[in-house]
Amino acid sequence: MAAMYLANLWFGHRAVTLPSQLQQAANWGFRGVAMLSGGVSREADQGLEPTHTESAELAVVSVDQLLAAREPSMEEFRWRESDVELLLKRLKRLRCAQLLVPTGVDARPNVEQRGAELLVRVRGGEQIEARTEGLAFFDALASLGWEQQLQHLAAFLYELRRRAPGLKVAVAPEPSPAGLLNPGRLKLLLEDVGNFGIGYWHDAGVMETRFMATGEAPGEWLDSFSNIMQGSTLHDFSGGSEHLPPGLGQVDWQLLREYLPREAIRVLAVAPSYPGEILAECRSELESRLQP
Repeated sequence: MAAMYLANLWFGHRAVTLPSQLQQAANWGFRGVAMLSGGVSREADQGLEPTHTESAELAVVSVDQLLAAREPSMEEFRWRESDVELLLKRLKRLRCAQLLVPTGVDARPNVEQRGAELLVRVRGGEQIEARTEGLAFFDALASLGWEQQLQHLAAFLYELRRRAPGLKVAVAPEPSPAGLLNPGRLKLLLEDVGNFGIGYWHDAGVMETRFMATGEAPGEWLDSFSNIMQGSTLHDFSGGSEHLPPGLGQVDWQLLREYLPREAIRVLAVAPSYPGEILAECRSELESRLQP
């Protein structure tokens, strides 16, 4: 069984530095920490020293933990190719070899707003007729402007691979139904960057959220992209709420086990409201459910 890491979002907004998070994660039996979207790791900009990683390691860092995101537009992706040099400099100081790229939302007029409205309803526990209320709206838009955004994303990924060919890079779809990537668009992106070695990051809770809003089954993503899956964020989903302990929601853990590569990074992500004592229980539960 692969080692388990703890997402930094569990620490919430407590004044906890990244070195302290690494030590606490090790104390709870985890291999280390993952710096994911929504988490806070104080003093991460100062980097890590070898002494910080003697008992734990930083498994993966999301780009938005190191760079401020711009509003997406038809003319540019959330980050520009010119951001890559600074990004790689900061990542190197963190002694991490896995980068996660959140892919943002579709910037066509009214798309982001509509996606946000649906997302609020899903997270409020409302049942949505996904195929008629969700995808029907986006499918009815004639403009293919998202293709331009996809090209800018491809250019950003290309620059990453050009400057850091040994770095592992994975793209992460958004929970919003207005996310730039859906299964079809990710296939198009991979056709453009196929020989760049770009991977896919599966977020169990995000995929359940998307399913509620779009009808895209998590198995559709797993069946199409598990061959390039570099890691997975592991948390349950129920009644619109993510970051629940495994077993308390609707995630099909048996299905995920069938697709999850043995070498993929595994990251437990639970809400800050859960006490530390539950972490070991969650880790054991996941190890049991995901045992090959």
